[in-house]
Amino acid sequence: IHKDGDFLGFVPLLEETVYNENAEVLEDSRIIIIPKTDFITMIYSSKDIARKFIKMLSNNLEETENRLLDIAYQSVRQRVASALLKMSETFNQDDKGGVIKIARKDLSNMIGTATESLNRMLGDFRDEGLIEISGEGLKIINRAKLEKLVN
Repeated sequence: IHKDGDFLGFVPLLEETVYNENAEVLEDSRIIIIPKTDFITMIYSSKDIARKFIKMLSNNLEETENRLLDIAYQSVRQRVASALLKMSETFNQDDKGGVIKIARKDLSNMIGTATESLNRMLGDFRDEGLIEISGEGLKIINRAKLEKLVN
C-alpha cells in the first residue's frame, strides 16, 4: 500500500532485475514514471538522493521484517485490526468520512490470511461494534477497542 509521495519499483532498478509485481490504484491518482536512465543518473550523481533511497530501502526492509513477525506471532484477529488501523492512518480516512475502500482479496493478502478468514473476522468486528460494513467499504467506529486488540 502506497500513499502520496511514495516511490515504487525502484528496488528492481537498483538490483538490475525485472520488475515482476503489479500495482492497482484504490483512488484517483497521478503517477509519474521516471525513466530508468534518469533514475540511475540521479542516484549516482547526488549523494542526497542516494541517501534518501538508501533510507527508503532500510525502511522497506524494517517494514517487511515487522510484517513477517506479525504474521508469525499475531492472531488473525490482531492482524486484521492492525491492518484496518494502518489503512485508516495511511490514507487519512478520518478526514474523508472514515471509509476504507479496499478489496477483501487485497486486504487478506496484505495480512496473510484467506479471504474467508478475513470475512469472518470483519463480521465479528461488525457484530462487536468496532466497524461498519457498507457497499462503500469499511468504517472504523471504535478505534480505541481496535487499538486494544493489537496490543
